[in-house]
Amino acid sequence: MIKAVRFPVLLAALTIMLHTALSPVSAEEVVPHLPPNQLIKVTADKVLSLVQTNKSKLEADPSGIYQLVYQYVLPHFNFQRMSRSVLGKNWNSASEQQRTNFIKQFQMLLVRTYAVALLNYSNESI
Repeated sequence: MIKAVRFPVLLAALTIMLHTALSPVSAEEVVPHLPPNQLIKVTADKVLSLVQTNKSKLEADPSGIYQLVYQYVLPHFNFQRMSRSVLGKNWNSASEQQRTNFIKQFQMLLVRTYAVALLNYSNESI
């Protein structure tokens, strides 16, 4: 039950984050001129198809899922904008090095979160 709920909730969070943190330049490079809801659908369909096609390979070597997330999901995120939003007023008091480190760690957290959810995906309805 928890697994069935976890993936749709994660996908809803992805939808909200993509809606608010799309990077127009990188998004257009990957999938040109799509509204956010269609971009999310195209991206989710592509990644889930690749996960299902390579399920046994990914189960044997789970690190392969990270490449899928980096290649198909992350180009649609503006991590600087998201990080700035997460830190709020603390963004201004952080040094450039602290900001850079936070962005990097925040990105790694999201990659791991989405990778685990994708590996646990088992044809639930989205």
